[in-house]
Amino acid sequence: MKTIHHRKFLEENKLKMADFPEPIRQKAAIFNNLHKRLNTSEGDCRQQLQLTLTDLDEELHSDLMDELEDRLENNEEPDNSAATPQSSKKDEDILEKLWKMKRTHSLRRSFLQSMGLTLPLAQKVITIGDFRLVRTSVFFYTYRLEKQ
Repeated sequence: MKTIHHRKFLEENKLKMADFPEPIRQKAAIFNNLHKRLNTSEGDCRQQLQLTLTDLDEELHSDLMDELEDRLENNEEPDNSAATPQSSKKDEDILEKLWKMKRTHSLRRSFLQSMGLTLPLAQKVITIGDFRLVRTSVFFYTYRLEKQ
């Protein structure tokens, strides 16, 4: 791995991993343990470990960005925290579309954001119109879609 994005992010914003919630710290510890094993692995195992580390690094970076989106100095992503009634309706339309497609389980935060969801996804239960997103994992931002 050439660049470890979540470490670079911490350095640029003068942050410490100890300042983050336990699930993020545990995920970072898992990343560090896997990264130590990278030097001793060979062949296909090494390639698979590199892919896993890359995915975990991107997820950690995304988690850190979400935790601190309001307070970052070097945040390059646009601030979507000002939710308007129109964006709430748009979010409800997105969830309606997912419901019709029967995509109700194992919805990752990154997937929901790529669909255009604008509300922050950091709580255990998020109510949007007639729908609820319920977080189903401790270490990952994975949700289940329910209709009320």
